Amino acid sequence: MVRTLPRIDFSDHHPLLVSLTDMVNVHIERPFRFESSWQTHESFQLELRSWWNQGSNLIENLSKVEDDLKEWKTNTFGSVRKRKRELLARLGGIQRRREARAMNPYLDSLEQALQKELAEVLKQEELIWNQRSRAKWLYDGDRNTKYYHLKAVNRKRKNKIIMLRNDDGQWVEDDAALRELVTNYYKDLFTETNDSLIIFNMKYSFKPLEEEVAFNLDREVENDEIKAALFDMGAWKAPGPDGYHAGFYQKNWSIVDTKMYEFVRHIWRQPNSISNVNTTDICLIPKIDKPEFVSQFRPISLCNVSYKVLTKIIVNRLKPLIPNIISPNQTGFIPTRSIHENIVVAQEMVHSMNKM
Repeated sequence: MVRTLPRIDFSDHHPLLVSLTDMVNVHIERPFRFESSWQTHESFQLELRSWWNQGSNLIENLSKVEDDLKEWKTNTFGSVRKRKRELLARLGGIQRRREARAMNPYLDSLEQALQKELAEVLKQEELIWNQRSRAKWLYDGDRNTKYYHLKAVNRKRKNKIIMLRNDDGQWVEDDAALRELVTNYYKDLFTETNDSLIIFNMKYSFKPLEEEVAFNLDREVENDEIKAALFDMGAWKAPGPDGYHAGFYQKNWSIVDTKMYEFVRHIWRQPNSISNVNTTDICLIPKIDKPEFVSQFRPISLCNVSYKVLTKIIVNRLKPLIPNIISPNQTGFIPTRSIHENIVVAQEMVHSMNKM
């Protein structure tokens, strides 16, 4: 990172400060995130079955499983990097002994067992870095942990906000000041300034839904709808505040399905209780390569999977109806229609007018 420092009295040049590291790392407690590599452990499925159903609903279960997973990771799963280092050291010792002495059947069988265990550890390491790097075009099995590692590190550096300019154009570097700057910007942006209610009287109205169509939208949710909505999601996309990806539910559906069915039906009958799961993490996506102001970021919401299942069910029910209730002039956000069609129509109109 390169920073331009203020000039001093005896020079007409701005000194440059080159930092070989991004910034001084401030210790922030890492939020819980479910790791796909945990599911490769032989005891995971058995342990999950014993942890599940401790709570009365899905949310309580996920909270209790989170505590159990943290303890299990420390005591049972352990550190993948440490296990890999130990296995490589043991294999190196065995291979050096075999070079110095004659064939030893015991060492041969031990090396085969260690190689098998190392292959499992390498697969877990690959899953960890693949999940962090979000390399979507690579298939599992292309073991290239160095690529995953570099991609994850570069992605972290690119996504890290080191400093931003305030409204006066001055750089803000302090972590707390940065948080306040971004928070205040979006508070001002999304705060309603006009409290008066404006009512427009129009001769046009929305086309009413047919009785059968309205009933199908409001009918009880079926198990197949819930499962289809869940399995239609990307398995390891960015999770919401609870830290559970869609892949956790998909891989362990035989364990978690009952609680998910109960949860969705409960919210469907009592919509006000959606407040228990509609908390989101706000992620800032840069609109340009090197953003300097908060306005050059686009905020997106990372929702919990349990919340997204409900919204996806509603979307799946609305999809077949949209073409029938939306005007043909609306060309965007509808399947088989493209907003670029408006450009073509405009060009044809100008061409026709020139000919006339």
